[in-house]
Amino acid sequence: MNLPASAVAFALISIFFVEEVMAQINGESIATYIAIDSGNPREDYLNYSYKLATTLKLLTPQQLERVFGSVVGVSLPYTLNEQLELGEMNFDGGSADLTRGALEELNKVAEFLAFNPKARISIEGHAWYQDDRSQALSEARATAAMNYLSEMGISPDRIETVGYGAARPLVESDDLSETIANRRVEIRVVEE
Repeated sequence: MNLPASAVAFALISIFFVEEVMAQINGESIATYIAIDSGNPREDYLNYSYKLATTLKLLTPQQLERVFGSVVGVSLPYTLNEQLELGEMNFDGGSADLTRGALEELNKVAEFLAFNPKARISIEGHAWYQDDRSQALSEARATAAMNYLSEMGISPDRIETVGYGAARPLVESDDLSETIANRRVEIRVVEE
């Protein structure tokens, strides 16, 4: 039997939230429940969970209540990079030092956070090559961005960091000039 993707999504979400319906559903909460059930890292499910939250956001409040048996809200994940139309926040190869361009873009993020005092963000660090240093490098890049925002007056309590190593490339190529895009940080709003 071939079920539509929406039916599978509803069944999956209903299983995870059957015991305790959350007041707010988002990509992070979905990924957390899948990780708990599977025993795998939450990060393995974030992309899928962001897409699922985006699909659930299309439902009306009445439809969501029928699915979950209670009133719930769905918040859409998005990157501030996209929302604020930020330029690239890339790094030199093998470095976690913020470039001048990255600092200028982080100033825009600090301004956004100053005007949205309840917003919390997740800074995601990335590397372009897969080796034993890429995970630590991606974490150091996320931490460098967090530290700069802290210096700009943003409370570290509003910022979480995560490194993905080379697991989420924007560009898959052997051309070094193209893979620079993978040496980056992306920023997501996790709470508004």
